[in-house]
Amino acid sequence: MTTHTDTADGTAAGGLEVRPVAGHIGAEITGVDLAAGLDDTAVAAIRAAVLRWKVVFFRGQRLDHAGHVAFARR
Repeated sequence: MTTHTDTADGTAAGGLEVRPVAGHIGAEITGVDLAAGLDDTAVAAIRAAVLRWKVVFFRGQRLDHAGHVAFARR
């Protein structure tokens, strides 16, 4: 999996994309399958997005309870 560092305007490079949804809070993350597992680079990019945007949305994901727990532990 490839990832990127998001820029001020939310543009992306690689497979993971972070797009701001409103003002200074909230972003949508696309190009990632949370159920398939994540490499360390993707986890770092997601963590950076959470720190920057405070709220992130992953649309269309299919995670059971165990999948949510595994993702949260990363």
